[in-house]
Amino acid sequence: MQANLQANQEQPLDTEERELIMALAPLYRQQLDAARQQAREEAMQQGLQQGLQQGLQQELQQGLQQGQRLIIENVLQTRLGQLTSTLAALITPLSALPSQQLTPFLLQLSQLENSESGIQQAQRFIVENLLRIRFGELDAQLTALVTPLLGLPPQDLSQYLSQLSQLSREQLLARFPQASS
Repeated sequence: MQANLQANQEQPLDTEERELIMALAPLYRQQLDAARQQAREEAMQQGLQQGLQQGLQQELQQGLQQGQRLIIENVLQTRLGQLTSTLAALITPLSALPSQQLTPFLLQLSQLENSESGIQQAQRFIVENLLRIRFGELDAQLTALVTPLLGLPPQDLSQYLSQLSQLSREQLLARFPQASS
């Protein structure tokens, strides 16, 4: 401000003008600092609100998924008895499904009998339907993947099925070349 006044004046500043500039300069700096501080605080407040919103949304999503997981476990245990390690591995990919896709699954699973063949049918049914949801109708190649997928260790099976949404059909088939030939 002082430099601006001096540049705009052809004549040198008199004593009163210099005193006024000297008195106003600290006030100007205080107001500028206060405006900067207020902008920082508003930015922090906005950032905190956005962070809280995102955190709450994530917690809500995790809570819903946990609830679905418990429902799936209860339906499978009630209907089929003790969960096999393969059935337990299938719960995680199932719990990620939207409720409108999960409900028909559970209704069909609840009709299976409590026997060894019922457990095998449930495992096959779950894998086939997860593939169907991801890729549409199952053709011979995708149907041929069901048995090798069920032959995987439970942890690998769960990982593959949880990653289905990120895999193309070709990528999945390439991981099981013996099944797709």
